[in-house]
Amino acid sequence: MFLGEPGRTGYDLHFRLLGIAIRIHPGFWVVAALLGFGSGDNAPETILAFVAAVLISIVIHELGHALLFRRYRISSKIVLYHFGGLAIPDSMEHLSGSSRRSRWQQLFVSAAGPAAQLLLALVVIVALRLGGFSDGLVSHYLPPQYTADPVRSIASLDEQARADGALVELEIPASEEGKQPTIVPAIKLELLKGLSDVDSRALEKCDRDGNQIVDENEIQSLRFAYMIPNPTLRWFVFSLLFVSIFWALLNLMPVYPLDGGQIARELFLVSGVRSPVEKSLMLSVATGVLIGIWALSTRQSMAGLMFLMLAWSSYQLLDQFRRMGGGGYGRY
Repeated sequence: MFLGEPGRTGYDLHFRLLGIAIRIHPGFWVVAALLGFGSGDNAPETILAFVAAVLISIVIHELGHALLFRRYRISSKIVLYHFGGLAIPDSMEHLSGSSRRSRWQQLFVSAAGPAAQLLLALVVIVALRLGGFSDGLVSHYLPPQYTADPVRSIASLDEQARADGALVELEIPASEEGKQPTIVPAIKLELLKGLSDVDSRALEKCDRDGNQIVDENEIQSLRFAYMIPNPTLRWFVFSLLFVSIFWALLNLMPVYPLDGGQIARELFLVSGVRSPVEKSLMLSVATGVLIGIWALSTRQSMAGLMFLMLAWSSYQLLDQFRRMGGGGYGRY
């Protein structure tokens, strides 16, 4: 959940999914397209693929909230706009009490959105693995064997080629007259033994000239050879996983008004600690500042500015809360 519902316009898109009304404000398309414009090669199909990935991931996120609302007998609607998405309940009477049960229910509703996105990412990754494809994303952060990524390293294939006697020397003709030809190591595919179908398919993709020999220049594209062949579909899947994993994890940070900030508040409230809301706001300020500084230091200016703005907003809420006397003692 993020900020407030935008006003209606004549350009809103309306539809229903799983019985839940969804409205898409035109600002959503504008911001998603701008983010896509700076993410890939800026080709029209690349931008459209990114926008589609953002749309699907955020709808799934908000459906997670809305379906949990339904579980607690609360009807809701979904709005997508320039700041992301909102699952807006028609009534919060089932969750508006101060009982421990209602607190846990609010916590589960907040957690359902990011959980739905992460589940979507898991389903996509499993589907790719069943098809023998690498996603091109998670193996940048985790060893391939931990995620069942089929991609093999160049070093492991060189080692197998050497053991199978498939490592040969290939003469590359000189590009200019009078220069000596270049001798480079290469792998003769027909001599490799025991390759899986996935590895064979990848090496054949690397063999661009079709001579059944993969030289050291061709094998540099090995990682891409394990991915989906169609570049637009490959970018769509990559973007869908990126948004579903990393945006979900950012949304779980304990910063208001992100889902993580809502979760932190409810955890403080059910824990019985003194001044739980004040503590959750203090955590929100500190976390927002730290993430903002880190993001700016890694040249992620948009994320950095966003978290610093959220930290400032939380500080203002904290100051207002203390002025109202809520930070002294007691349940809040």
